[in-house]
Amino acid sequence: MRITPGQKISYVTDVLYSESNKKKIISLCMNSSHIFIEACFLEKDQKLAFCKKHLTAYQAGKLARLSKAKKITVFHFSPRYLNLSDSLVNEALSSYHTITKC
Repeated sequence: MRITPGQKISYVTDVLYSESNKKKIISLCMNSSHIFIEACFLEKDQKLAFCKKHLTAYQAGKLARLSKAKKITVFHFSPRYLNLSDSLVNEALSSYHTITKC
């Protein structure tokens, strides 16, 4: 018999970006092999995201980075971005790959 490390898959959707939720999401998703996370709005529409209780693509990428997820997939895009899904993905990936300098 061979035992290998398992994978941790995390799924985050329909959530308001708040300090309380941020802590819960990071704790839940810490060291995930793969995080699937909503990215409903672009960061420029952050106020709308807050009112609708959804994440921006930037927030999704940031949460994935802070939880040290190895891979990120974003989904659940607002219909307002029907032809702009690449913009949502790029914004999330840009935030996910950001390196904070001390």
